[in-house]
Amino acid sequence: MKKLVILCIAVLSAIGAYAQEEKGLHTGFGLATQHWNRGVAFSIAPTAEADVHYKFCDWFTLGTEATIALNETEGFGNNLNTYMSFTKDKLSLTLKDYYYAGVSNDYWDYGKNTSHFVEASLKYKNDEVYGLVAYTAYQSEAATDNAAGIYFEAGYKIKENLEVTAGYVTDASGVNLRTDAGITHIGINGTRDLKISDSWTSKVKTGLYVNPSYKNVLDAPGISNAPVNFIVSMSF
Repeated sequence: MKKLVILCIAVLSAIGAYAQEEKGLHTGFGLATQHWNRGVAFSIAPTAEADVHYKFCDWFTLGTEATIALNETEGFGNNLNTYMSFTKDKLSLTLKDYYYAGVSNDYWDYGKNTSHFVEASLKYKNDEVYGLVAYTAYQSEAATDNAAGIYFEAGYKIKENLEVTAGYVTDASGVNLRTDAGITHIGINGTRDLKISDSWTSKVKTGLYVNPSYKNVLDAPGISNAPVNFIVSMSF
């Protein structure tokens, strides 16, 4: 059932990406060599990723993200995340519910053993730099007792399509798959538009990331704790 829910969202997103968008509705679909986030490759296999969100007004957005790791049924590569975001000028406050489908069979379980992580984050972004701080507001009792680190991230745009980025977590963190504090990543990524046809352009992103605290990555099925990750993704 969990795989079916994620697959349906991904398919709907992919279809929507080629259809004419209604006012306020935005969809996207992408492929990546791995599902990488905050210094950790959440999957060893390639992934299909989708996003559907509706912007109700200038300051409020509601959306859903889905990731499917190809040929992986366990672990953290398959996830379904919902979020709401409030934006004012260059500041945004986001509340995101992370759900890892390969870890739990019950999406609606928000009890003491839940596989959900509800995170609140504050982000500042202008044309050159961005900064992010994120705190897990709700998670399982075990994670609350042992993995409640605060995550920080910053980035600087060297050129129009080239950016350096780094992250740090203050303690063990369940949502970030970390068993201790440390620098999560230092990396550089670049983007480039790839014209496929007169009406269809894809964005290709490549990133090289070093994980100084790779030994603190959670040891679990499907997770890569490599000290260096090279990720290529394509979004439509």
